[in-house]
Amino acid sequence: RRLMEHFLTDAGGTGPQFAVWPAAVGQHHAYKGGLLEHSVNVAKLCDFLAQNYRHIDRDLIITGALLHDIGKLRSYESALNGTKPEVSLDGIFLDHIAAGCSMIEEAVAKLEQDKGIFGTGDWDPMEKRLLLHLILAHHGELEWGSPVRPVVMEAQLLHFADNTDAWANRFERAIGYASDADRGAMKKPDNLDRF
Repeated sequence: RRLMEHFLTDAGGTGPQFAVWPAAVGQHHAYKGGLLEHSVNVAKLCDFLAQNYRHIDRDLIITGALLHDIGKLRSYESALNGTKPEVSLDGIFLDHIAAGCSMIEEAVAKLEQDKGIFGTGDWDPMEKRLLLHLILAHHGELEWGSPVRPVVMEAQLLHFADNTDAWANRFERAIGYASDADRGAMKKPDNLDRF
């Protein structure tokens, strides 16, 4: 809970940015507020999965869902004033997956120092390892940018939920941009309209 508060409120300094940041430069949810929208959608899908499969650690998969793209806060630059977001230097050199893991490790270290996670300052090393694995594996395949493939059920299901929401958003936007006359035709949408 303290880790989520760190990222999603003003406590860690990323809450306001997280609420307005795009989830991509040109793919899914590439508009103002897209990162929060995508993360919440993925968390909802993961919550559904956690209710239907008994061996899923619900806290882990929901935390992973909400934070899986947290590194995009460092990977993109955007004035959020109508200009299209651009990839930052961290985005070029690290990508959002490595940047996200770094952000989580920094937050855990700060919370441990402040004794803010469970009131003791202790973080179970396996919990940290599992959360980092979910972040590292959320693209599912090495060819798709994940440095590791999912090896626990929560990581595999997070990958499916992430991919499902990304593709659903692409189709929703394409259908929304198609005129009534050619409904069903796929058109490349202009992603700048929501900035």
